[in-house]
Amino acid sequence: MKIPVLYVVATPIGNLGDISPRAIEILGDCGLIIAEDTRTAGLLLERFKIPRKSVISFFEGNEKKKLSYIIQKVKAAGRSALITEAGTPCVSDPGYRLINILREEAVEIIPVPGPCAAMAALSASGIASDRFAFEGYLPKNNKKLRDALRGLKREKRTLIFYESPKRIRNSLETMKDILGNRKACLFREMTKIYEESIFGTLSEILEKLQSEPRGEITMVVGACGETDKTDYDFEKIFSIIRDEAGISGSKAAKIAAKITGLRKRDIYRAAARKD
Repeated sequence: MKIPVLYVVATPIGNLGDISPRAIEILGDCGLIIAEDTRTAGLLLERFKIPRKSVISFFEGNEKKKLSYIIQKVKAAGRSALITEAGTPCVSDPGYRLINILREEAVEIIPVPGPCAAMAALSASGIASDRFAFEGYLPKNNKKLRDALRGLKREKRTLIFYESPKRIRNSLETMKDILGNRKACLFREMTKIYEESIFGTLSEILEKLQSEPRGEITMVVGACGETDKTDYDFEKIFSIIRDEAGISGSKAAKIAAKITGLRKRDIYRAAARKD
C-alpha cells in the first residue's frame, strides 16, 4: 500500500502569474484539495483549467471539528494538496496543526514553494534580512497590542507583521511610541494593480499613508537600535534628567519624551515601575 502524500502548495498572493508550473501540475494530479477558502480555490482552479475534483474547507474556526474528517479523506485520496487563500500555507493560518497530526499518521508531507507575503516584503524592504522574526497579526486589543510590542522592544532581529487597513494607523502609532521611530517599510496590495510600498521612519510612513488605506498590509520594521537617531534607553535618560536637574518625575518625563519621541506617560509609568 502506498504512503499517502500531502503537498503543501504555495499560491499567488495577488498576481496569478506568480503561480509555478509545478504547483499547477500537482493541483491537477491531486484527488483532494484542502483549502482555506473554497471560493478562492475554485477561481484558481478555473483560471488554470485544473479539474475541480474534491475541494474541502479548512480554516481557523472549523479546524478542530474537521480534523478527523480531513485525516480520513487524505488517507483515502492518496495524493492531496493543502492551499491557503493566498501565499504559503501554514504562515499565519492553522494549517500547521493539520500537518502536525498528519505526520503522526505517517502521511508524507512535501512542500511546493512559491509566493509568501512576509518573504516578498522582506526581500524588497531594504531592511536587514539576515535575521528576522515573523510576528503575524498583532493583537486587536490595545492593551494586548502594547504588551506585545513591549515584549519586542529589545528584539535584535528585523520584525515582520501582517495588519488590516482598519488597524494600521493605530498599530503604527503604537509601534512608534513603544519601539521608537525606527526605519520601516509598509507594503500594501503586493503584486496587485494598486500595490504600494512606503519606506522611511514610522513617523514618515504615518504622514505618507492614506487616511483610509485599502488592502492587506505587510510591515517590515527595523530591529532594536534602528530608530531615526538611536534606540534610546529612555529610563536612563529620565533618571539623569530628574536627578541632575532636581525636578519632579512628571517634568523629567516630559523632557525625556521630547528627546526620545516616546509618550510622556509611558516613560513615567516605566520609570515608576523600575523605582
